[in-house]
This record gives sequence, C-alpha cells and structure tokens, in this order.
Amino acid sequence: MALPAANFPASVWDGNEKSTANDVAGSDRWNGADANEMAAEVVAIQTALAKLVDASGDVNVPACAVDRIGGISASDDRFIFVAPSACVVTKAYLVSDTATSSSDGTDNYEFQVENKTQAEDLASSAKSTNGAEIAGDTAYDLGLDQNLTLAAGDVLELQITKNNAPTDLSSAEVSAFLHYKLRE
Repeated sequence: MALPAANFPASVWDGNEKSTANDVAGSDRWNGADANEMAAEVVAIQTALAKLVDASGDVNVPACAVDRIGGISASDDRFIFVAPSACVVTKAYLVSDTATSSSDGTDNYEFQVENKTQAEDLASSAKSTNGAEIAGDTAYDLGLDQNLTLAAGDVLELQITKNNAPTDLSSAEVSAFLHYKLRE
C-alpha cells in the first residue's frame, strides 16, 4: 500500500521528507512566522497520516462489524459480514448473555466462519464449547487463524452447529463481533 503521502501533490510532500518552512515560504501568502506555523501543521498532519499505514499495507484504524444473532435453538448459518474493501480480519468473537456449561464431546456447540465467496474457512478447526465454554457477557474468541485476507465484496458466514443437547441458548441474546483492518 502506498504511503498516505500518495494523496499529496509531490510539490507539497513526496512521502519521505518532513516539510519545512522553506517548502511553504515560496508563496506570497506564507512568509516568516506564518510559514513556520504552516510547516509545523503540515509536519503534524504528515506524522499522523504516516501512523495510519503499517509496513504490510494495513490501515491501522481498527473497525468492527456487529451482527445480532439472538437465541440459538438449532444449527444455523448466518451471514455476518460483507467486506467493504480489501481488508484483513483480526479477530472474531461471540458475546452471549447466557453461559454454557457441561459441554462435552457429544453435547456442544461448534462455530466456524467461512468466506462464502472464496469457499475458505477462517479457522483451521471449528471452535467447540467442549473444553471451552462460553462465559456470560464475555467475549468468546472464535480462534480464526487462516485465510484472513479478504477482497472487496467477500461474504462471511458464521456456521453454528448444535450437537445434541448442550446448554439451552434459545432465549439468549448472542451477537457476533468481527474486527478487521482495511487494506488498499
């Protein structure tokens, strides 16, 4: 991704050098102290813009999408996100006002996030409440660890599998949170 300087005319900022009073003093409007003030403001803007993009090209402005799922009474698939532009998923969580308990190898919930557009799972294995219960009113990390770079328009789906008879979440308030960073 280009430095934020790409939006500045080269005569204003080439993306590498910090501006000085000499950069703005050539104009009839900016001389002496005014030029120094203007240069200081331009440097502050350049510094702030440079912090917005990291070396990998990710924009360092985190964003979060939220989808209210409501209760879970059966296995279900829910569309939770459409990438607004190229982006990288950084985390996905569920938050429920009701905790699960007594999950085991046969009675549990399993969660997977799939990029439906690319037919790719974002977790190498589905997250199960077997051994990792959902605590009430606490972020439950879905453990996404692969295929996290999305193209504009990619559609993500939360796949919920209810195996047998785990804790009843049919009256729970469950929401999915997806954190991401934009890319160019």
